[in-house]
This record gives sequence, structure tokens and C-alpha cells, in this order.
Amino acid sequence: MGGIEIALINLLNRLNPDQYEIDLLLETKTGEFLYRVPQYVNIIDAESVGVLCSSKRMLFRELRHFRLISACKLVFYYLRKRRDKMYEIHFRNLRQLNYDIAICYSPSLMLMQLVNNHVEAPIKLYFMHNKPFIDNKKTNDGPGYSNMALRGKYLENYSYICGVSNSITDKLKELFPQYAEKCITIYNYIDVEEIVNKSTQFVATEMTDDRHSVKILSVGRFVSEKNFTVIPSVCELLVKQRLEVKWYVIGDGNEFEKTQNLILEKHLEDRVFLLGAKDNPYPYFKACDIYCQPSLTEAYCITACEARILNKIIVATDFPAIREQLQNELGGIIVKNEPNYIAEGIEKVIAMGAEEKKDMLAYAQYPNNLEQATQNKFFEIINSLE
Repeated sequence: MGGIEIALINLLNRLNPDQYEIDLLLETKTGEFLYRVPQYVNIIDAESVGVLCSSKRMLFRELRHFRLISACKLVFYYLRKRRDKMYEIHFRNLRQLNYDIAICYSPSLMLMQLVNNHVEAPIKLYFMHNKPFIDNKKTNDGPGYSNMALRGKYLENYSYICGVSNSITDKLKELFPQYAEKCITIYNYIDVEEIVNKSTQFVATEMTDDRHSVKILSVGRFVSEKNFTVIPSVCELLVKQRLEVKWYVIGDGNEFEKTQNLILEKHLEDRVFLLGAKDNPYPYFKACDIYCQPSLTEAYCITACEARILNKIIVATDFPAIREQLQNELGGIIVKNEPNYIAEGIEKVIAMGAEEKKDMLAYAQYPNNLEQATQNKFFEIINSLE
């Protein structure tokens, strides 16, 4: 759950409160991970600084104050899918915000526009967590993607445009060659100590009680880009090869029921187990033999890093950034995104000897040189004002 939110929390945890005063501006002061934000961070919601994020509430407020022209503009921009124009009405009562450094960490167009146009700061950073594309006919982003058609014009005032993987950064340079010098890679921060500690908080008995099967784990949201609906087909192929495997999946989402139905259709109820969302999935990582990530697309796969931290062999489909994380297949098995290729990758791991696995895990250590260099870059930037 909450890949971007957890990455932000990990970043905030690295900021020394004796060195930095930190405000965290949220559209609304809610969320499942709000309790994990460090206590030294001052959380403020958008409405408290004069921004009403809900367009419906904004419309009612304009009508209530008889600002009919403004209300008509809101409806017009909404119907014409000009969210950027609509948001400027939302910002009308925004009080002036002044900082040394301003970071737009969210893919939200509204917050990107707010930081760009209405925050005074000598250094501004924009983080891109999804794969960017440009389509002037679309206004909504698909899962795992961000349409830069409206966002592009707000990049000019940002000091740095930060992709969370080289694949995203390269795409940003391709789409906006005029800003290529601003585009840098800063990988998501991960709290290694927390993950290791949480992996020992309890024993995942669902997995550890079975000592005869190869235990496979996948973790993530049940949404199209994670491609968990392919798991029953892959498991079916493994069973046909007479392999004793059990596959556990942690997460929830709109494709959960679809995946469960596929399991029932293929009579794999004793092979594939959907465990739902878990606040602490790490004991399950610790208990598995193989971690499998069958995604169609990922910007920077945090769960793959978590598997690396807990010393697990990874089988992953060839999505953007995975070759950066697994050092071009030296640190894991990367396969085409088709059931037979995923099954072959898992079979290859099962057939590996101890020494071969040891060598692969050595290349998978977190962070690798690439990750360490980009994470240092962030602190070089924010300390440049001193």
C-alpha cells in the first residue's frame, strides 16, 4: 500500500529536525499513513492556506457568495477539461507561501501548479513517480502513468525535475529537451533498518508451517499495472510441471475479486492464496523462497527493493527500472511479461544451486552504487543554500 506515501515518509525521516524546519502540505489532512509522519514535521492541509481542493465545494462556495461569473468559469473549465485554468480559481484565496526549498512530491497537477505559481523559493524540485507521456486529448492519468500535456508548461520554474528511476528521467528528457539539464534521477528512499526489524515482529505461519513447498510471494495493489491476474495462469503451468509450489499474494484493490475467480476456475485454491492488505508484510517476505513481481509497468519498484533487503531471489517482468535495480539481470531473473516466461524464470530459480543463488543475491544488495549516488544527490541540492 501507498508506495509514494511511504517513500515520502522515508525521505522525511532522513531530514534532521535540528537542521531543517519542515512543512508537509496535504490536499486533506487524512490518510492511512498519517501516523507514520515524523512528529517534527508540521502537517498543514491545503484549506488552511486558502486552497479548497474539492471542485464541487468550490462551486457551491462561489454560488453561496453570489460570484456567478467565477462559478460559470469553474463549470466551463471543467467541461472543457482545462484543469489548470480551473485550479487558478481554487488558488484565488491562497496566502503567500515562502520557503528556502519547495518540493512537489505528488503527481497531482493541482499541487504542481500551486508550488510553481504560488510558492516563493530559490530552489524548487518536482518528483515524477510515474511514467510520463503526452496526449493532448486526455486529461486523466492511467494507472502508473502521468499525462504531461498540462503539466509541461509548469516545469520552467522548477530547479530540478526528479525522476525516481533513470527510465523516467530519460523519458522526461525526451519529452522536454529544453529542460534536459534540469532532469535528474533520485531513487526513492527505503528504511532498511525498519524493514529488517519489522520482518521479525511475528512469524508468517501460513507460509512457515509448510516445509515441503517452494513458497512464492507477490506484494502490491490489485490493479491492472501490477498484473496479478496473471498469477493463476503462471501457477497452473508450474503445477503441470509437477512442481510443489505455493503462491501467496498480499494486497487489495479492484482486481482482487477477478484474481480470486481465476483461482477458483483453475482449481488452484490449495496453491494460490490471497491474503489481503497487510500493514506489515515483511515477515511474509522473510518466509518466502522466491519473490515475484509480474508488473506491466513500474517507475521504481519498492517491493523489489524490500525483497533485496531481506535477501530473496527475485523473478520480475521486464518493466522500466528493474534492470537498474537488479543490475541488468545479475541480481535476479528478468523475463518477458507472458505466463510461460514467468513460469520458466521461477523454474530456473528452483533449479539453481546454493552457490548460484549466493552469487545472484550478492549482486542484488541494496542500495547498489547507482541508488546510493542518486540519493546523495538530493542532499547535495538541499544543502547548496548553506
